[in-house]
Amino acid sequence: MERVVREASKLFPTTVLVLDEPDESGACHTYYLRSGNFAVTGIAFQRGPRADQYSHVGVFDDDLLAIVEHRLAGVQSGPFNCEANEHALHYLREARSALRARAQDRLERGVLRRNEP
Repeated sequence: MERVVREASKLFPTTVLVLDEPDESGACHTYYLRSGNFAVTGIAFQRGPRADQYSHVGVFDDDLLAIVEHRLAGVQSGPFNCEANEHALHYLREARSALRARAQDRLERGVLRRNEP
């Protein structure tokens, strides 16, 4: 069932849609971006533990954050650098650090790549 996550606007011309229902983790896994009547791209997140042969391979949250961080860092190195981008970069790096800490904690507890909290 397709649901809108963010409507297109003058500020953000793409509509973000979620195409699936949350699983037992509470997360959805399939998203689609559209600009007017044109498809932009789809994003499929990892569904299930990485070590499970029946899992659906997909991207991870940190993958997308790394892309956005790289892109903003590039903008900051050019003529469009600004304070707002620097703030965004700071919080992206904080978010990535938090995700790394979570993964490290799961590794140390022996539940990384397993479907356990």
